[in-house]
Parts: sequence; C-alpha cells; structure tokens
Amino acid sequence: MKRLFPLFVLIMWMGNALAADKTIRLATPPGGFPPFIIVAPGQPTSGIVVDVLREIAALQGYQIRHTDAPKKRVEQMILDKQLDASPRAIEWGGDPKVFLFTDPVVRIRDLVFSRRQAPLNYRSPDDLLGKSLGTHLGYIYPLLTPYFDSKKILRADAGTEKSMLLMLQAGRTDALVMNELVALWLIKTENLHDQFTASETELDGYEYRLMFGPQWSEFVAHFNRELGRMKRDGRLARVIDKYRLSAP
Repeated sequence: MKRLFPLFVLIMWMGNALAADKTIRLATPPGGFPPFIIVAPGQPTSGIVVDVLREIAALQGYQIRHTDAPKKRVEQMILDKQLDASPRAIEWGGDPKVFLFTDPVVRIRDLVFSRRQAPLNYRSPDDLLGKSLGTHLGYIYPLLTPYFDSKKILRADAGTEKSMLLMLQAGRTDALVMNELVALWLIKTENLHDQFTASETELDGYEYRLMFGPQWSEFVAHFNRELGRMKRDGRLARVIDKYRLSAP
C-alpha cells in the first residue's frame, strides 16, 4: 500500500493536469469585434466566431478562455504558447507556413455606406472620386490605396466604427467603407435606423477564420470537419442568423 499510494497520487495529478489543459485561450481584442466577438461587462463573451468555436470545442472536451491581447502581440503570444488561437483572415497577417488557419467560418464583406438623404450608388472606386470616405485608423484598403495616395479619394480616419458612422451622420464624410455585419450591428445597437444605405456591390471581402499555433493540427482538422457538418446541416446558418440584422 505504501508503494501504491504515491502512484495513485501521481495518476490523480496527471488527470487533473490533463483536465486543466483542455482549454483554448482565445485572443479577444479589447472591446471585442461585434457581432463576431461581443464583449459586455458581466456577460459571457459571445458572437458568431465565439459561438462556433465554443460548440465545436465542446465536442472535444475543450473550454474557451478569452484573453485580452494587443493586436500587435497576438502572433508572438501564440508562438510563445501564451495564447492558442485568434480570429483572423489570412490577408490580415499571420504566415500560413507558421500558423494553422481553419476553413472559413463566415465571409466578411466590406460595403460602402452613405446617408439615406444623400445616397451614393457605389459600383467601382471611380464612383468615389472627389469624395471624402470614412475609414478606420490603421486599416489598409488595397483596392483604394492608389486613390488615397493620389488624393483622388480623400481618406478620413476614425478610431472606431462607431465614430465612422457618427462622422457620416454629421455630414463630415460623403460615405464610409465598413464590414457589412459590423455596420448593421452598430446601426441597430446605436439606434441609427433609417439613416444609412448600403451598397449592393462589395468593395472588398475576406474569409474570417481562426488562426492557431502549429501544435494544434489535430484540433484544426477536427474543427474543419465539424464546421463542414455545421454548414451542411444548417447549424452555422442559425448561428449567423442570430446575429444578422436587416440591411438599412
């Protein structure tokens, strides 16, 4: 019995350690990125990407732990194993030769929004010539960069999406470019109904995924299989519809 007791303790300790390891540390930007990542005081973190990850991770016995992480440090924190994953489009950074990207969870569509009282029918960047366009500080818009550089389109930066909408509402810009679902979410939550109109033509678009560290290959493979099932059986559509708001 004296020999068995330490073995029993070791087995229990290993079991607890393994249980503790069943956690995915997800990088959460300060303030979130609604409706993909919604952070509210006193409420569980939610959103399209969070809900999908939580559902799939639970099937493998994992829990999600949200960790505030400065955007510029996320990649290094994942490599240092201080974080496990981050929502990301491949085009936004992260070397696919180093990091593992899941299959797309949802497509991000950048649309042009304008005031309903002064609508702008966007079909191509030429429709923005001579206009002041609301943009997000620090964001890159590859299609529009030559126009910004030549001053053919005037870039008006704001620090948040909400500030961009308020600038447009006040007439300080002629239009703005913003992710469709983000804009619709803000229009709803900030009670800005019937004030804006969205272009039918997409200015740009990206596939929103999850980026994992290289040690997560088995889980990413499982994630992709289950995500495929969610797309086929309608579960993914139901998650997105929960956060999708009607176009203005």
